[in-house]
Formats: sequence, structure tokens, C-alpha cells
Amino acid sequence: AEGRLLVTAADGPWVVQRDGSKRRLGRYEQAGWSPGGLFVVATRGRQLVALEPGGAVRWTLTRPQPVSDPAWSPDGYRIAYLSGGSVRVVAGDSTADALLAGEVARVTPAWRPGASHVLAYADRAGRVVVAQTDTGATLWRARTAEAPHQLLWSSDGRRLIAVSRAAVEVFEAQGGRTATLSMPPGARAERVAADPSGARLALVRHQPLRGRSEVVALDLAPRATQTRVLFAGQGRFSDLAWSPDGAWLLLAWRDADQWLFIRSDRVGQIRAVSNVGRQFDPGGSGGSGFPGLGGWCCSQPAGTP
Repeated sequence: AEGRLLVTAADGPWVVQRDGSKRRLGRYEQAGWSPGGLFVVATRGRQLVALEPGGAVRWTLTRPQPVSDPAWSPDGYRIAYLSGGSVRVVAGDSTADALLAGEVARVTPAWRPGASHVLAYADRAGRVVVAQTDTGATLWRARTAEAPHQLLWSSDGRRLIAVSRAAVEVFEAQGGRTATLSMPPGARAERVAADPSGARLALVRHQPLRGRSEVVALDLAPRATQTRVLFAGQGRFSDLAWSPDGAWLLLAWRDADQWLFIRSDRVGQIRAVSNVGRQFDPGGSGGSGFPGLGGWCCSQPAGTP
């Protein structure tokens, strides 16, 4: 499949090319792509760092308290991140760093697609808050079934998805709730990824008592509640990501130490990559933990950030 993967291992993030070649960027904690794949934003202690995919540092911003959960805006001109229990926004060139809101939860903020600089975040009261970051105005807020642990927008920007253990809840961009998918008894929602078309989601559900997980596809059409199982297996699925063209879904299967590339339009067509932990622990014993996915981006860096 086309594109490059950003992978976060114990010793820092790696960029993985289509042919399997990879480069470690340095000792950073979290990392994410800029929208065109020209840069990577990473965290290290109290530092927010912008890097080139080859590892060269473009700029560093240091805060008084640790930083985490960076997210680059779709137009490349803003970066949101968490620090000191607050959500902050800085320009893509490291200028104009400013507080957006305090008393926020440890959930990665989510930018609405487009150039509107609208950001969703979770507050400590368990609510979803959507704000215009250039003015600081709160556009709307809503309560969810439980405090969300993941927020994301559909790729077309028409819907905001809030994921809690109990449910996946879908909101219109203006704030109205359009659908709630409650988890079956004994199951909890773990991770969700929106496909590039904006029409569907992939959802990881885990059943702790059975020691089993499954990834299902969910239509984002209004009032759609039907799911289709794409893959199920023993243990935990830790992460997932769509390819840039939506043809493949990458499923990280932590307990099997595998990546599964699932053809999205052909159930049963799966390509497996084994010994993933060891591949991102060169010279080690493979005991450094299973790497996370930081995103699946375009095949070549675009001309804009």
C-alpha cells in the first residue's frame, strides 16, 4: 500500500517507508504527522519539537511543565498540545503559543478538517468541547455516556466522534448528536479510526473476560447502527490506521506481536507482518513493549506542511 507509517517505539518514533526501510527520529515520547507529511511533531519532557522526517530538528518550544498529545491542524498552520492540565495552541513555526483552555482531560485534541482552526477537546467534567482556536470562542459542548478517551473527526469534517469504553457517539459538526453505538455486554470500545472517504469507521472492541478482541466497520450514515466484523482474535488489538487511499486497514495486534494489513473491500484478504516488537528494538531482546501507530501518511512529502 502507498504511504509512510509513523511508529512510536520505546526508544522513540520511527518513519517506515513503503519498502519496509525505516529511520528512527530520536528519543521522543509521542509523535504525529503534519498534514502533508513534510514534518513530524514530537514531545520530549517539557519540549514540543518539529522535525523533518529525516530527523533534522526545525524548532523546539520549551514549556514550564511536561507537554503531551500534540496534534497538527489540517492546514499546517497550528499545533494543539496539552501541558499542565491545559490545552494550548501554537503556530506551525513555533510562534504565538497561547492558552486555549484549562482543566482539560488527558485526551489528544482533534482538529476539524479544513482551515477553520476548530478544535475538539475533552474537559475534566467528562464533556466534549469544540472551540474556535483563533478567537478562543467555545462553539458547543456536550456530555457523553462516559468520559471519552478518544476524539476524532470524520475525514470530511461533518461529524465528530467521541469514544468511551461504553459507547461510540457521533455528533454533527454543529453539535447535535446523531448516533450512539453502545458496546455489547462484556465489551468495551478501545480505538477508532475514520477512513479517508468520511463514510465509515473502524472500531476495536475488547472483551476482557473472554480475552478476545475484534475490529468492526461502522457506517457513518445518520442513524446507522449496523457493524461488520473485519477480524477477530485472542488478546488485545492496540491500535489501527487507514491507508491514505482507504484501501487497507492496518491493525496492530499486540498480543500476537503482529501487524495485520486488512483489505477493506475484501474481507479475508489479510497480510501479516510478524515480530514487530523486535523490528523496533534493534539489538534488544524484543521486551521493550509493542510499538504504537502515529499515523499513516502520504507516500512522499507534500510541498506544504
